[in-house]
Amino acid sequence: QEQEQEEDYDEMEFQNTPTREGLLYINLANSDEDIPAQIVLRIAKANKCTSTSRFGTYLKNARAMDYDNRNRENSFLFTFVRDPTERAVRDFFYNRVTLQKYEPTDRVFQEYLEERGFHN
Repeated sequence: QEQEQEEDYDEMEFQNTPTREGLLYINLANSDEDIPAQIVLRIAKANKCTSTSRFGTYLKNARAMDYDNRNRENSFLFTFVRDPTERAVRDFFYNRVTLQKYEPTDRVFQEYLEERGFHN
C-alpha cells in the first residue's frame, strides 16, 4: 500500500506559471536534488492543495511568478535554505577536487571560497 501511495505523489505536478493561490514554493537550490520537491508535493497532497506553484532557478526572480500580488489568505509562500558551510564544502569538493583535480588543501579551499564569494 505504501508503494501505491508513493505513486499518487508522482501524479501531482508543479505549476510553473504565475499563480496567486495555493502552496507557493520558491526553489532556490542549484542542484539536481529532488528531496525538497518531494516534500512540497507531500505537503500539498496532505493539505488537499489544488495549486502547487514552484519558482525555479530558470526564472530570474520571484516577481516573475507574481508572488507580490498573491492572495495572502489563500496561499503559503516558502522555501528551503541549505546550510551555507555544507554547501561551500560540497561545491568545493565537486568542482575543484573532482572535476578540476586540485589537491584538497586548506590553502586551495580558502582561495576557492574567496574566488566564489562564499562568506559566512
